[in-house]
Amino acid sequence: MSKGVKFLRRGDLTIEIRLHIAFMALLYNRLGIITSMAKKYAISRTFVYMLSSQLSSAIEDYFYVGSTPSKKELMIQEKTKSMECSLLLRMEGKCSIPAISGILKKWA
Repeated sequence: MSKGVKFLRRGDLTIEIRLHIAFMALLYNRLGIITSMAKKYAISRTFVYMLSSQLSSAIEDYFYVGSTPSKKELMIQEKTKSMECSLLLRMEGKCSIPAISGILKKWA
């Protein structure tokens, strides 16, 4: 093992086995199950939790269905966007405040 290498990917832990460990940890998130899987595959519980976390975030990214924002949230987003544009036009574009107002009215 060369200097600087802390971990080595084990060849006996295939992708299928890693997915199985992650699914089991995600579905049955109890200390007894986690510990038994860690002992069975000779891995740390931290590694089991890491696999579970990675699978969970991948599932959330793939299957995420966001709720529609409320009117209040939309208004806040719109005001934030207009403030960002106003500051950008004022600082970078060196526009006057009446010019910025006219530009924002045209965008609306």
